[in-house]
Amino acid sequence: MKKGIIFAGVAAVAATLFWLGWSDNFADGETNTSSVANVVQQENKNTVNTNKLDELDKKLTTDIDLKIPKADPKVTTTEEQLLTAFQRMQLSVGKFNSASFINEEMQDLLHNPEMIEIAQKSLIDFKHAEAAFGEQQALVRVFSIRLLDQLAKAGEPGPLYEATGQLASNLSEQLANGEEIEKRRDLDLEDLVYASISTYDDEQVISSPEMVMMELGYFDDFHNDVRKIYANQFGSIISREKSVDETIEIVQKLFKKQS
Repeated sequence: MKKGIIFAGVAAVAATLFWLGWSDNFADGETNTSSVANVVQQENKNTVNTNKLDELDKKLTTDIDLKIPKADPKVTTTEEQLLTAFQRMQLSVGKFNSASFINEEMQDLLHNPEMIEIAQKSLIDFKHAEAAFGEQQALVRVFSIRLLDQLAKAGEPGPLYEATGQLASNLSEQLANGEEIEKRRDLDLEDLVYASISTYDDEQVISSPEMVMMELGYFDDFHNDVRKIYANQFGSIISREKSVDETIEIVQKLFKKQS
């Protein structure tokens, strides 16, 4: 079958050369065998390269399956299934075709509302994340953001926006009460705001920032540190179209002249 495809490709190339006017040799009854041979050789190289890539892809999946098999939903909880999926993704990081592997694993989770709910709760409620995932809670939070981001890119940004607004509200309350924020949760919020604002075109953010802020769960009475996180992300978008001075003026007006 592959040989047939290759010869068909060669014939097509030869016909193209003829109609482009590179046909003097053909008119004289001669065949440009070197050109045809080069095409065949290139086709063979492409086939070999594709096969090698497929082999590497399969090897990655096989290696991960051996180290961390997929969780069996018949004998594991939803939390265990989610954690296992995230651990498999983490194991692929830095390996060939990691992005493709992670995307495939994500697809299995996107269609499960329970997975989405647990991902949201793990970001919003730190105590729940610790109780459900123990020392792995940081890993779960990182990939939960990626999961909600993927869901938003698939056309369902609601859970991402909800997690962003609720985490912002929780952190603001903790700070207002003089409580210390758990390690990296402020960075979680940065990542969530970034992912959320990325669902909008720059023009939407610049022309209707208040509407976007509302969608992302922003309130003027948030603690200053939380407002700064929103302001920095909005400022980075606005600065793409406005001067530095204009950006500062707009951001200060939007976020109550925070320092």
